[in-house]
Amino acid sequence: MSWWFNNENSVKINSDDIKLCVDLIRDIIKNEFKQINRLMLYLESILKVCNELNIGINWYLPHGLEVNKFYLYKHKKRVPLVSYSKQRLTIKYVYKNRLNKSKQNTALMPNLIHYLDATSLMLLCQKFLSINNHGSIFTVHDCFATTCDKVANLLVILRFVYKNSIMKNPFYVSLIKILLII
Repeated sequence: MSWWFNNENSVKINSDDIKLCVDLIRDIIKNEFKQINRLMLYLESILKVCNELNIGINWYLPHGLEVNKFYLYKHKKRVPLVSYSKQRLTIKYVYKNRLNKSKQNTALMPNLIHYLDATSLMLLCQKFLSINNHGSIFTVHDCFATTCDKVANLLVILRFVYKNSIMKNPFYVSLIKILLII
């Protein structure tokens, strides 16, 4: 598979180039950011155990919601509706006892980061709206905005969420302890 960028100097990028970039980023993390590398290795070992036991990955978010993340193997088959027509029907079958280990492996890190971002966003919105009952807050992922008169207030609340609410939460405290131990 290849991708083209159309500009004055057209560049062709293929999957080998992307794999090389990913490998380079992993090498930088491994050599320059030892704690993050240890966390990645720890999570990868948990993932390996879960895959061997054919179980999903479960964790609790800081606000108490339980996440059960498992991807099942799916199979698709296209069958003709009638013999004289080109129309086809796609039948999807999910194997309920067979994990899609490849998808489990690639989805863990992005899902974990997504849930951590969502939690901080939820805490920020709750605190902001409790203080500014008529205030407006606009968010996209981990970007926040409000009206000009509330920006300073938003910054104070954001610092509070990251410093106090998150760092005192048992979920994050245990994550930090894991990082310090490994």
